[in-house]
Amino acid sequence: MFQLRYAIRSLSRSPVLAFTALTTIALGVGANAIVFSLVHAVLLRPLPFHEPDRLVQLWQTHPSLGNLTATWPDYLDWKRAKSFEDVEAYTFQVVNKVPLLGEGAPEQIQATMVSNGLLAMLDVPMLRGRCFTQREEREKQRVALVSEALWRRKFAVDPNMVGRSIRVGPEA
Repeated sequence: MFQLRYAIRSLSRSPVLAFTALTTIALGVGANAIVFSLVHAVLLRPLPFHEPDRLVQLWQTHPSLGNLTATWPDYLDWKRAKSFEDVEAYTFQVVNKVPLLGEGAPEQIQATMVSNGLLAMLDVPMLRGRCFTQREEREKQRVALVSEALWRRKFAVDPNMVGRSIRVGPEA
């Protein structure tokens, strides 16, 4: 107790030193909290999927080019192989921006191309409607799965959205 009173008296005699010490401690605690939050969000928190420890990501490598996006024929080869329980494909690249037309003001939206079994493999439920079929994928039919955020923002949570045509992409 005596040491605490002595420390408070010493710091009150030099307020600049007290302010510097308290600011340094506050910045250190704040920086630690930020770093821990980032590490938890990126490394420690499990993925929001069923059995995330069984998920792996595949890609190709080339000695002079590094990691490359796999091609559709490579995906089909991997899918036929017996090395994995299931293989599904997706592409999420910044360049996959497409125009959404006909629903209010035109808007650039992020498009993600996926194989027909990806959402089922990840155990992601559909809020409305269904996922596209293997036949639709094989015949390259134009089917859109709309995210919940886009459904809420652009389509005002319209329950009759399923089966409706929307104009998406450069050919829209």
